[in-house]
Amino acid sequence: MTTGATDRGSTTGDVRVHLVDSGVDGRLTADRFMTEATARPADLSVFLCGPEAMLRELHVGLRQRGVRSRNIHREYFGRR
Repeated sequence: MTTGATDRGSTTGDVRVHLVDSGVDGRLTADRFMTEATARPADLSVFLCGPEAMLRELHVGLRQRGVRSRNIHREYFGRR
């Protein structure tokens, strides 16, 4: 998820942080997310921040790939 932008991702212990700029890195998808995941889907805790439509799509995609719903945390932002 840090393709072309390795300076924007970091790893600390069991926490991996990725900032995805769709203008640089392309759109984030559940498939793309899972290729970078270091744990089994059932063991992942995912924290997402973005527009509601994007987070809804990612939530569905991650659930279909085995991430537990209770482990998907979302913070919405949008235009006011």
